[in-house]
Amino acid sequence: MSAITLRQLEIFVQIVELGSFRRSAEQIGISQVTISDHIQALEQQLGCRLFDRRPGAPAQVTPAGVKIYARAMRILNEVSAMEWEFSADRKGAARRRLSLVTPGFVIRDLQPELDAFRSENPQVKLTICLDPLDYETIATRLAENMIDIAYILAVEDPGLFPSQFVSYEPLAIYVSPEHPLTNKSSVSVSDLSAYRTIRLGPHGQARAAVDQAMARCGLGQVGTALETNEYGLILNALRQTDCFACMYMGKPGEELPHAVSCVRLPIDFPLPPLQLREAFSARSMRDPAPLRLSQLIREWLGKP
Repeated sequence: MSAITLRQLEIFVQIVELGSFRRSAEQIGISQVTISDHIQALEQQLGCRLFDRRPGAPAQVTPAGVKIYARAMRILNEVSAMEWEFSADRKGAARRRLSLVTPGFVIRDLQPELDAFRSENPQVKLTICLDPLDYETIATRLAENMIDIAYILAVEDPGLFPSQFVSYEPLAIYVSPEHPLTNKSSVSVSDLSAYRTIRLGPHGQARAAVDQAMARCGLGQVGTALETNEYGLILNALRQTDCFACMYMGKPGEELPHAVSCVRLPIDFPLPPLQLREAFSARSMRDPAPLRLSQLIREWLGKP
């Protein structure tokens, strides 16, 4: 029986971080069949399943896979550090992976800053996860140092791990320009309750946060027409139906696509904003690289 290879561990870690066999294959530049072969070989070596795979559904990491991911990360970090420290042209700095979990809007326009961070920190391999993780998964991965920094959305501190407030993200109710409620000067909870809503996908902390905000203002029981994390699909559904969606309002003067193509209703009830909160793993709180990345992100978020 052949031994476990670093290549197998690298592919396994990448699938977990990207959330997809297909996306991993596309990023590496090899076939999805080859990706599957590597994972099957690793599962045979370990004697357990790493993913629950169902046709048409994303691969879900098994409980055993979560534990093995933590160990694989430690192994790959140690190998990278050894290569960096003893390689003739890179001697003197230990290389490590830095994992950032965040909603996409946090880094939407941050590419120049991220490029500068990578240039300033060549010893760091930055990986960014935009997948919709729930609070419990984030808490577990922070505790096991599988995530270095996490940005979460919540109506209030979820209390599952230490986090600190960064900024508010105001919410608003949007409909198509042809929606019957666009003719009203003031829209109530009762008015909206006659229509169905479009929600984010059923998993992830952003969905939980928006649902909680809607529940706080009396819209928790409205019917659901569509659940999806595909922004384009949400916009198309809004334009083509009489549904409504609770979505980010954006910064003052910021023209988000849904704010341009849809209508923000003049609601007569308070819709609580979401808090954007930041959390570090215990390891990252002592590491200057994640602290520097946090500074860059906070500076961008604080711009008018």
